[in-house]
Amino acid sequence: MEEDIISLLESVHPGESKKFPDIDSLIMTWKYISALPPNLRNIRLLYRFLKKKDIEKPKASLCIVHGFGEHSGRYINAAIHFALLGYGVHMIDFRHAGLSGGARAGHNLYELQSDINLLLQQPDPTVPCFLWGHSMGGLLVTTVLINNPTLPITGVIISAPFYGSSNADISKGKEIAMKLASPLINQGVFNAFICPTSVSRDDLYIRAMFEDKKMLPLLGSSMALTMIEHLRPIVSQATKMRHPVIFLHGNKDSLTFCEMTQQVYRNCGSKDKTMVVLEGGYHEPHHDLERDEFLKKISDWADQRLKEGKAYGYVAQIKIASAGYQKMGKLCKALIAVGILIYLGIAWKIRIPNMMALILKLGSFLLRLFWPITLLFKKIRI
Repeated sequence: MEEDIISLLESVHPGESKKFPDIDSLIMTWKYISALPPNLRNIRLLYRFLKKKDIEKPKASLCIVHGFGEHSGRYINAAIHFALLGYGVHMIDFRHAGLSGGARAGHNLYELQSDINLLLQQPDPTVPCFLWGHSMGGLLVTTVLINNPTLPITGVIISAPFYGSSNADISKGKEIAMKLASPLINQGVFNAFICPTSVSRDDLYIRAMFEDKKMLPLLGSSMALTMIEHLRPIVSQATKMRHPVIFLHGNKDSLTFCEMTQQVYRNCGSKDKTMVVLEGGYHEPHHDLERDEFLKKISDWADQRLKEGKAYGYVAQIKIASAGYQKMGKLCKALIAVGILIYLGIAWKIRIPNMMALILKLGSFLLRLFWPITLLFKKIRI
């Protein structure tokens, strides 16, 4: 079905449609597509596609991966910019976000990687494909590329990636405590403590953003824990990145750390890598005061890589894991098996055949001990 491009753009940037005299030459369609299996809850994702009306085949594809607490509609101005240059632009709302299905704040980053997998199955296989991830989307895109170095992506754009944040500075001890408490609070939804005025210096954009009821910066325990799991290895594992990539980050971004992006850039194993520090820039460069210059910078970069771009082909299944995750080796499995045998031998020797039962009783006791805490979260649902 067709979507009104001008109305969506005006809801994000009031008055911005006047800057695009050729906007009527574009067409945007939308539909719901089923999440990849296993999909026991019948989750469907909103998918948008934007291109010029008069071209049958775009010169290249661009897949945009949005950030935390937002949705694909927030990228309409960037999508228009690329579509007018001849790109076909593909976007989805992650499960739990925007107009997609799923429990609000009730999913984890591994499931969102699966949604990226689904997005990567949409582009035209006969033209090159670019991938752009912003903020949490940048973290996810980086993770996907580290784990899938042979993906047929011509170039990668990563803006203000969530590689580190003052809100995500969690010690290993706190992480363990969160994991232990997770079964008690898995139905809780928490404030992510994001300051809305810190994303852009454009006052009109900020005011319009407050009118968007689909912006939900809410965090569940599962999402929080998997964020930490994705963050911890990202710097060390960046050496495994192989795709042409451009990193862009405003040095006045107070939500994510520009310094961490520079660190990932230095460790990045790609032979074609670029780092751009946006002077005075806030968290959303595609919505900041210099957004036109930003969009031109990344489209010029993409056009240069397009000269050597190859047909995208088709992506069936990507590896989904935290960055650099390796399956347990045979030696590790053997050591665990030996440990289990030793445990069983000791248990038999000291005549405690019901040791596991005692452990389960202890766990049950601890749950009863902390049951008042669960009352704080029972009614906090979306």
